[in-house]
Formats: sequence, structure tokens, C-alpha cells
Amino acid sequence: IKDVHRVVYDLPFASSTSVELFSFNLGIVGVILAVSFFLFTYSLRKLIYTSAMLGGLPEDPPKGARRDGLVETTAIVLTEAVKSFNSGIRGYYFAVAALVLFIGPAQSIATSLLVIILLLWRQISTRTARAIGRYVELLESDDDGNPR
Repeated sequence: IKDVHRVVYDLPFASSTSVELFSFNLGIVGVILAVSFFLFTYSLRKLIYTSAMLGGLPEDPPKGARRDGLVETTAIVLTEAVKSFNSGIRGYYFAVAALVLFIGPAQSIATSLLVIILLLWRQISTRTARAIGRYVELLESDDDGNPR
């Protein structure tokens, strides 16, 4: 670790710290990346479950509690897959901010704030976010567009 510490802090943009603090910063990045990786791969597993559940649905099930239950449980698994996927991807954004710890704490805080702003903007203000919001509104309304 001392050799890596020396190489990193020989870079012109890196601020010098102790080997212990360097190790701690490296550990933070490692934990964020590991958690993000596991969330991301678990989302893939949930997507495979969703595919299997969709494939197992009857072609034309009669209306009723059984059909509603099949659709609801499939939707739950898909929703959980999307949540895990989003969390994993967001983790990679924060790993970039954690990498900036090697430049300095103030720069890392600024980068973290930029990441939060970027993620909020993508969650709220993009065309995709607005379309998803509209889709949810339509799902939660009756055929005339009135809330249920």
C-alpha cells in the first residue's frame, strides 16, 4: 500500500496525506464499488426472475384474483429489480466523488454535491423522468384520466 500511496501522491493534482488516511480513502472507494457491484448484479438476477415469471404467465388468463396476483407479483419483482439497478448505478457516481478524496476533501465534497445535483436533475427534470411521471399518473387514473 505504501508503494501505491507514493505513486498516487506523486501525481501533481493529488494532495499528500498519511498512508493511514490514504488506506481509509481507498477503503471507502472499495466499499462503495463493492456494494454498487452487488446491487447491480442482484438487479440482473431479479430481471432474470422477472423474465421467467413473464414467460410463465398464462397466455389468456381469466380475469380474477389469480390473474391479478400473478401480474402484481411479477410487477413487484420487476420494480425491485429496477430499484436495485438504480442504486447500483448511483453508487458508481458516488464512487467517482469518493475517488476525488485523493485530490482533497473539499473537492470531494464539491464533487459529491455535483453528483447529487446531477442525479436529482435526472430523476426530476429530464424528458425521461417527466414521461415516467406521466406514465405513473396514467396508471393511477381511471379511463377518463381521473385519479382513482
